[in-house]
Formats: sequence, structure tokens, C-alpha cells
Amino acid sequence: MAWNLFKKDEPDPNQDLENRINASLQKARQDKRDAEASIKRLDSFARDAIVDAYSAFFENAKFSYYKDQHKKTALEEYAKMKEKYKAKMDAEVAAQCDRIVNGYLNQIELAKSKMALYDKLLEQYEGLKLKMKAASEQEKRRNELKEHEERLKSMDESSEHLAEGYVQSNELEDIKNEVLFREEYLNQLEKLSLEFDDKENYSGALAYKDEVDKMLQNLK
Repeated sequence: MAWNLFKKDEPDPNQDLENRINASLQKARQDKRDAEASIKRLDSFARDAIVDAYSAFFENAKFSYYKDQHKKTALEEYAKMKEKYKAKMDAEVAAQCDRIVNGYLNQIELAKSKMALYDKLLEQYEGLKLKMKAASEQEKRRNELKEHEERLKSMDESSEHLAEGYVQSNELEDIKNEVLFREEYLNQLEKLSLEFDDKENYSGALAYKDEVDKMLQNLK
């Protein structure tokens, strides 16, 4: 039995699968946090743009304290503000501000769609972890019973049919396929991010959002 001293440990495919699930969970959680932070940042940028463009109509807008006060309601009052000051506002500046604000709002809607997709992926990955645990425990029980079958077979040839009746479970293989399927969603999001990463295209976020929404619909 000395050969056992030199026998290399075989990689555990179940452990590898569990590690992949945990890694995907961690990535989805981080990406969701990034999307949440992005929404807050974009909301602040949109409010800044409004106050900057309409600063002439805000009291003491050049001072940070008053600017912060005006920012609190800038988005909510934006439509009324445009109507109220359109006769006094430079048309080119107003149009530029409107384009920028809408661009930020489009980015916010995109981030919200991403969050919905990440929420769905997180929910499904948590479900896969539970399925993985149940399947691993079931496989362990089957392997233990297999040892009993082999023991009986060696003791009594009439028990040979017990071993022949053993069927390997495909549950873990199914879980692996599900993990690979969801990993592709995370990969696709990264590809879309590169494809639509055009800072000069204010409407690009809407096309990106449409693709994310399609992914969410297809994710059963």
C-alpha cells in the first residue's frame, strides 16, 4: 500500500462547481453595488447640470451651500423650470442642458435595469447553491450505498443485480449547465458595456438598456 503515499489528490469537481457559484455570486453582488452607486452619482450629476445651466435664476447658486439646497429639488422642478424661464434662457444652453440631463436619466434607467438583472441572477444563484448542497448530499448517500452494494456483491454473487441497478445521478451535471448558462449572462453584460461605452452618445444608454431588458426577460 506504499503507493498511496505518492498518490495525488484528484480534483473535486463538486468543489470546483461550488467555487464557481460562489465566485459568480460575489461578482453579481459587487456589480449590483456598483449599479446602485452609479445611480446616486448620475442623479447628482443631473442635478448639478440643471443648477449650473439655470444658476442665473437661483439665489446665491455660486455658493456651495445654496447650490446643494437647489440641487435637492432640481430634477423634480426641472419641467416647471424650463417652462418658467424659457423666454429668458439662452436657447442653445437650454437645449444642451436638456440633452445632458436626459443622457444622465437614460443612464439611470440603464443602471436600474442592470440591478433588476443582478437581483434575478442573485436569486437564481442562491437557488443553485441549495440545489448543489442537496445534490451533493444525495450523491454522498448514493456512494455510501454503492459501497454496501459492492460489499454484498463480493459476498454473494446473487446480489450482482443490486450493483447493476445503480444509476448515476445527472443532477450535478444539470446544475453545472445552469451555472455555465448564468455565467454567460455576466460575460454578456461586460461585452455590452464595452460595445456601448461611448461617452459622446447620450442616447446609447437606451439601446444598452433594451439589450439588458431582453436578457432579463429571457432569464427564467
